[in-house]
Amino acid sequence: MKFKLNLHERLIFLSLLPKQNDFSTMKILRKVSQDVGFTDEEYKYYNIKPVENGRISFDVIKAQEEKDFDIGEIAVHPHNPDIVLVSVLGHFWSKNENRGVFRTNDGGESWKQVLYNDDQTGANDIVISPSDPDILYASMWENNPGVSGPNSGVYRSSDGGKTWSARNIGLPQGYGTGRMGLAVSYTNPDKAYVLVDNRSNENDDAAEVYKTLDGGLHWERTHQEDLKIFSVIGWYFTDIYVSPANDDEIFALGVRLAHSADGGKTFAIMGGDVAHITPSAAHGLHLDHCELWIHPGNPDHLALGNDGGLYISYDRGKSWMHYNNIPAGEFYDITLDHQTPYQIYGGVQDDATVYGPPEEWNPAFPDRWKYLWIDAWNGGDGCVTQVDPEDPNTVYFSAQNGAARRLNMAIDSSTSIRPELPEEYGDSLRFNFVTPYFISAHHSKTLYHAGNFVFKSTDRGDHWELISGDLSLSSVETKKSTAAGALAESPLQPGLLYLGTDRG
Repeated sequence: MKFKLNLHERLIFLSLLPKQNDFSTMKILRKVSQDVGFTDEEYKYYNIKPVENGRISFDVIKAQEEKDFDIGEIAVHPHNPDIVLVSVLGHFWSKNENRGVFRTNDGGESWKQVLYNDDQTGANDIVISPSDPDILYASMWENNPGVSGPNSGVYRSSDGGKTWSARNIGLPQGYGTGRMGLAVSYTNPDKAYVLVDNRSNENDDAAEVYKTLDGGLHWERTHQEDLKIFSVIGWYFTDIYVSPANDDEIFALGVRLAHSADGGKTFAIMGGDVAHITPSAAHGLHLDHCELWIHPGNPDHLALGNDGGLYISYDRGKSWMHYNNIPAGEFYDITLDHQTPYQIYGGVQDDATVYGPPEEWNPAFPDRWKYLWIDAWNGGDGCVTQVDPEDPNTVYFSAQNGAARRLNMAIDSSTSIRPELPEEYGDSLRFNFVTPYFISAHHSKTLYHAGNFVFKSTDRGDHWELISGDLSLSSVETKKSTAAGALAESPLQPGLLYLGTDRG
């Protein structure tokens, strides 16, 4: 077994073994690249131990064959760092047998698959009871062909993860049972929480928290009122955490961050004042929360990871410091304008669209990069940007699902140019999350924009002409698609277009 890494990433995953308030052992998953003598296909798993004078030593453990792909969680035994359990999600959107929970008791030299349902169900989360490490909880998630299924559920082990039994009485069951996150009390191994994406409910009501007091033999929903923190993408979240100092204090992560001080009976949405390391147009706490760390000795100290980056609080979320000086982001698309010197524009995953000069970043000087736009929730998905080659003050930018706007940089004013299907056409217009559109290389006022239909504008998006039928249709059932994923025009022949869908 091997942990999944991206071929070109150098440092991927960090799992820390706490010893009081410091760390005695760190296990790092790391790509070993060609410059140290390995090919792009080789990986090694490192055991990294601190030695004197702040240095660390690296012990190569073992290279394993790539089969497992996505990893949901790594849990390290609190007293024995050679015992590690890994929840393996496996392949998304396809079948594979290397999924479930894997366990090693020799620091990764060998692995055993200790929990497995079928080739469509992976393990999402795994937690070890701090007060009794023989007690573990794991969640399985049926994530193929959809994001829910009857094989999703919770399992418990009482022998350190060697064997497992299902513990689902009182939990949602059936085809709507989605992703689940787990948390266990620091003092009571029989008290645990699960945050469920219950797809049997309406999307806004899919988030549900359940609690057990008997080691998972019975579960009860903790709250009467609906917990509206998932919107339509609950499968993106479901992490839940319990305070080390009070096992009635829990945090549920979704689009919003929910906090409860009464064991989940009631929840409040956390916000707080936000300061930034470097000046930012974003003012509040970013949305879409994916990770939380609570200091084991000081529960007022929180570290929150969301789609906006890293936030630190020392007063339990009343105020936050946003560490937006970390030069990291997930770019959907990069565009250059035609000025000298040129400007770079980039659409960023849930961090809007940014632009700036082609200069090496120097933290000693003010950041010259700026937001082209930002939404009311301190982010937004910036997708594709286009700059008029004849007028650098005319910039087109887009967000998810076909949304597109034309911005006049000189007066900082934008206009929506998202095409609409004529009412008389009697069909539905669909877009992929990142929608292809572009300025024609043959005429700077001509735009093309594609969903399941293709549109053309000759006046910068003020008016659109429908120039295709529904291209998502196919005589081959497996090739029926949602919408266009790519669109291009011949550089030699104006109007000669090539389109690819999400099914080919």
